[in-house]
Amino acid sequence: MDIDFAILADGAEVAGEKLFVLGGGWTLIWTREMPATHRGSVSVGIRVGWQETNQRHSLGIEIRDADGNLVQEIARGEFEAGRPPGIKPGSDQLVMLAANVDFKLETLGDFAVVIEVDGTEMKRLPYQVVRVNPAGQILPPGDQSAH
Repeated sequence: MDIDFAILADGAEVAGEKLFVLGGGWTLIWTREMPATHRGSVSVGIRVGWQETNQRHSLGIEIRDADGNLVQEIARGEFEAGRPPGIKPGSDQLVMLAANVDFKLETLGDFAVVIEVDGTEMKRLPYQVVRVNPAGQILPPGDQSAH
């Protein structure tokens, strides 16, 4: 099993075995005030090998800070990839997920969305939360004012 792709975006949806992404690939969240909320999405494509199909697997997606502390749980559950009729033996299956969530911003700094499958970390999507002034200029880390 492998993570085929993972992306942070403004919005995403899986429909008809396709992933539709709006504003994908960001690594910065800009905010004028704290605490705040940022609406975004996490999209994941999991490549499930032939021998791992028709079995239940666990999935966890959470946000961790730079010290590895849990900040927010995004998704937790199970999935199973089947083998469609007539598929060539040995073929992998792609399981896709798009979770549209509110990122809860309590502090500035470095964070990562961590994706785990069957209890093993498979992927990290790093991002940074920075403060900006009303003109949209990034403020130095020590400057907590929004002037």
